[in-house]
Amino acid sequence: MPAAARAVAFVTRVARRLSGVGLVRTAAALSFTMVLGIAFVVVTAVLLIATVEREINAIFRVPEPRSLARRALVYGLGVPFAVLAIGAAVHTMRWLIERSLEAATLAEGPVRSSRRGT
Repeated sequence: MPAAARAVAFVTRVARRLSGVGLVRTAAALSFTMVLGIAFVVVTAVLLIATVEREINAIFRVPEPRSLARRALVYGLGVPFAVLAIGAAVHTMRWLIERSLEAATLAEGPVRSSRRGT
């Protein structure tokens, strides 16, 4: 059996398994896996932030770390604002690049050198 025929047969078998109830079960398993992945990323981010804060406290010899409530408030407000700031910076840079490209295409003729004879 040629390789193409084996590939078609394999895809057909997989499609039959995933059709109907199998597809619903697969989607449920994938959504659970996505939830686990998101939870892992969140926990990792919180642990990273806590480690950075602990090391900064050690560098500056802070006698007593922040309370748990204050840390939760700072992390809860700081992380979304940091994401918003990064998004705003990316949006602004994209906007600036688009405007500069528009200006370049609207310019009359090619850019000429300021030196004579070139």
